[in-house]
Amino acid sequence: MSSEKGVTMSKKLTYMEDLVGSEIASLANDEALLAKALERFSSAASNQVLSETFQYMAKESAHYAEQLAQGLSPKVPGSSRDSVKGIIEEGQKLLKNVGDPLLADVKLLAVAQRLMGFQVAAYQAALPLSRILNRSALVLVCQAAVESKTRSVQDLQSVGLHHLYWRASWWNEEPNGTWERVKLALKEDWEKTKEHLGIHATDQEEHKDAPQPGPAFRYGYGAALHYRDLEWNEETISFLRSHYGGVWNERAGKQIERGWLYSREKHA
Repeated sequence: MSSEKGVTMSKKLTYMEDLVGSEIASLANDEALLAKALERFSSAASNQVLSETFQYMAKESAHYAEQLAQGLSPKVPGSSRDSVKGIIEEGQKLLKNVGDPLLADVKLLAVAQRLMGFQVAAYQAALPLSRILNRSALVLVCQAAVESKTRSVQDLQSVGLHHLYWRASWWNEEPNGTWERVKLALKEDWEKTKEHLGIHATDQEEHKDAPQPGPAFRYGYGAALHYRDLEWNEETISFLRSHYGGVWNERAGKQIERGWLYSREKHA
């Protein structure tokens, strides 16, 4: 009797391992597919902040695809889920059928939110299965992915709120001529800085930190003009972070600070 139980348990365990392997393989394939799709979404988005957000998400998906593939031992064949493929295909179709750039951005954002929401649910479903088999490495990957995808949903919501659906009253696009003058002034300032530091043309690859008037820089520049009574400190950073629609990472934070300080210098 005990022998029969042992055989039954063995069969169940083997089946569970196959199930987990199949789930993880499908997740890995989904992430690889997502990485490519988000790259295309990034190229298609007309809003630069949205484009940068898609680019960041694409890199994360590629990272998780690699992490999950490493956790497959032995490697089990899997296929991307039809639901993921369907949502991505919907996004690709709209790129051909929507002529207005803003409408296309809004739709791409909605498609990406659905994809991230689906991935959160998929990882949450894989978590208990990984725990049952004591696959600690997979548990950690799934936990990190749930947190990452949840943040991505929040980032997308923020981008939509602050850059597509609504903007703060002071966050307006400056006329192109104004920003061309800002770019020219930045270039001149950077050339003077390079000359002062003795940076030559051959050294420029090692000095790529010249201020760039992208969305983050422009956000800091515009905020400094609007909030003239504020100083650059932790309280101001926290306030600006809560209103920023893009991904506030180390690079964006530096560009926002540079935009703020540059604005204060030019409009002292």
